[in-house]
Amino acid sequence: MSDKVRKFKILVASPGDTAEERHLVREVIDDVNRDHGNAGGYLLVPVMWETDAAPGVGCDAQDVINQQLTNYDIFIGLLSARFGTPTKRANSGTEEEFGNAFEKYLANPSSLSIMFYFRNASVKVHDIEALLQGLHVSQFRIQLQQLGVFYQQYDTPADLANKLRGDLPRRLRDLMDSKVVRKVTSQMPRGRSVQQTMARGDWIGTGTKRFPQGANYLNLSLIGSTSGRIVSKLIRGHFQSRSPYFRFGFKLLPLNSKPFGEGSIQTEGANLVVHLAKDHEDGLLYLAVYQNGRPMAPLRRDLFEYRGEREIDIGLMIVHDRSVQLQVDSKLVWEGYVSPSIQDRALVVAWGDYLDFEVHFRQIFVDLGVIPPN
Repeated sequence: MSDKVRKFKILVASPGDTAEERHLVREVIDDVNRDHGNAGGYLLVPVMWETDAAPGVGCDAQDVINQQLTNYDIFIGLLSARFGTPTKRANSGTEEEFGNAFEKYLANPSSLSIMFYFRNASVKVHDIEALLQGLHVSQFRIQLQQLGVFYQQYDTPADLANKLRGDLPRRLRDLMDSKVVRKVTSQMPRGRSVQQTMARGDWIGTGTKRFPQGANYLNLSLIGSTSGRIVSKLIRGHFQSRSPYFRFGFKLLPLNSKPFGEGSIQTEGANLVVHLAKDHEDGLLYLAVYQNGRPMAPLRRDLFEYRGEREIDIGLMIVHDRSVQLQVDSKLVWEGYVSPSIQDRALVVAWGDYLDFEVHFRQIFVDLGVIPPN
């Protein structure tokens, strides 16, 4: 083993009917350490509640486990026929552990790898409880798809082990080679605001049958990696679409919530959708806003005629007083206020109500105004 060995902790989350799989995961980790760890300069360490969580006190048993199993680099989720026992915060312990991992991933995608596997398990059709558990598993699978999580399926525990033997070394190479998204910090005196900029490249949104209303979206974290106090957040980029019908904008929502509802991009609970829309070839570009799934008055604000002939500069800013501002071509077109619970995650979202569309959002940046610690 190299003198400079990097340790990577692997959290395994799964309900009680995956005991054989959990045992095999430990064996696979040992195999990968033996076959690849020396050459790769790493050591994998399994993290499981059976061996790494001590008795304690919390809101419930899962809360005690969560308090202790917080430090890991790879999350492996396993689901077979059962979804698990509900906690006070989620429909099962596995769902809660995934939610915690997904929040970590959104905060810093280069620091964590998420791997999820579903077993092609049979369910007893005359067992109501088993059917309900299987339904929860199916619904969670759809939720992962909506969150943009790519998962694998396996037939037997041995099949899972074979997949992991190939997948784990690849994920380790990605983690070891990954580079944090480029950040540029201006040099300003301590105590004053500095800007932290994260480049997110270009994005193209097109119609899809996968999500409601033909929607397509890009996840953006508004947390950054800073020990200072964030006082402003700005998403900016250049928008263009030649489609006669489209909706394009931003959705602010909690870190661990589903992006869309059942059959609609709108969801209940704390969220905000601010979007531009166009209905005809030569129609007006207009603005519409929805808060917590309900339209805000006025239902529509006309902006200007738009045929897609040019790029439009668009920026969505959240400032420290919780106000949200949308700027189009450097002009303020809307301002409102939001809950702190939806200030850390945004979707760049486009949809066409199942009509064909294509929108381009280029040179996307997330700017964070940060006051460094004293």
